[in-house]
Amino acid sequence: MRDKKNIAKAVILVALAAAILAWPVAEGFIVPADSNDTEPRTVSIPKGAGTSSIADLLEKEGLISSETAFKIYVKLTGKDGMLKYGKYEMAPSDSLRHIVRKLEKGIQKGIKLTVPEGYTAKQIAARLEALDITTYDEFMELVERPTEELKEIIPFEIPGSLEGYLFPDTYEFVADTDAFDVVSGMLRNFADKVGGEIASRLKVDLLPGQVVILASIVEKETLLQSELPIVAGVFMNRLRKSMALQSCSTVQYVLPQPKPVLSKEDTLIDSPYNTYLIQGLPPGAISNPGKSAIEAVLEPAAHNYLFFVSNGDGTHSFSRTYAEHLKAKLSK
Repeated sequence: MRDKKNIAKAVILVALAAAILAWPVAEGFIVPADSNDTEPRTVSIPKGAGTSSIADLLEKEGLISSETAFKIYVKLTGKDGMLKYGKYEMAPSDSLRHIVRKLEKGIQKGIKLTVPEGYTAKQIAARLEALDITTYDEFMELVERPTEELKEIIPFEIPGSLEGYLFPDTYEFVADTDAFDVVSGMLRNFADKVGGEIASRLKVDLLPGQVVILASIVEKETLLQSELPIVAGVFMNRLRKSMALQSCSTVQYVLPQPKPVLSKEDTLIDSPYNTYLIQGLPPGAISNPGKSAIEAVLEPAAHNYLFFVSNGDGTHSFSRTYAEHLKAKLSK
């Protein structure tokens, strides 16, 4: 009888000891790292990280209360090997279940990217890389040598690169997004916002791709919305008269770095984009125009202006003759 009592006591002690030892793990399943701390923080899970290294990282960041509990939970729920890398937003008050679900589904922290009207593809690429969305080289490779799949997103023929079709807007991506997804997203936005409009409202003597090229020049020549149709009208008038466009912006596009004022030598640069030397439009866009610039080319202002010059305050003076233009330039 005494032996049975001793055995019973031993079993109870072992059970109590096991419960005490297991409590930190059990608590890790039930209790968040800090239920009172709801402040989200960004945590980066490296590519190739396994469950153990992720658990170690999250515990060090104070996002889980038990590394062991995390590993056991991931194993028991069949999520081992299914946790995705990337940048996540989590808080110490998040439950273990919530954290694991985020990692499994890849619900990452969104990164906002704003592309202003008139940005070039290279400027967009630099901003994408700075935000860790995708690399400069991968983005530019697709822009300069687009696949047929990308070209088919636009509802009309694209003459060459995708410059001009990366629609200015605010986008949200996650870290390490595939460059194809970034480019295709911008192209779909272009197709949705202006692609159909260009095809359906085409009244000017230009092909759809030429509308984009001219809009990209108009976008770079003035910052004022009210001047966009006037500038578009100037260039349309010059095209009809077979006059060179003589757009400073097209020369700036081929320079290694933009200049405040072009030199005479700059206007003599041998380039198909130099509209001081070539007749008509350059072979491609020089920026990515917004909706207003595209609409300005689709419906340019009706006037007899052939020249314009900056007033130095963001506005321009428009002239009908070269004599008027010289007078306007001398008055600046």
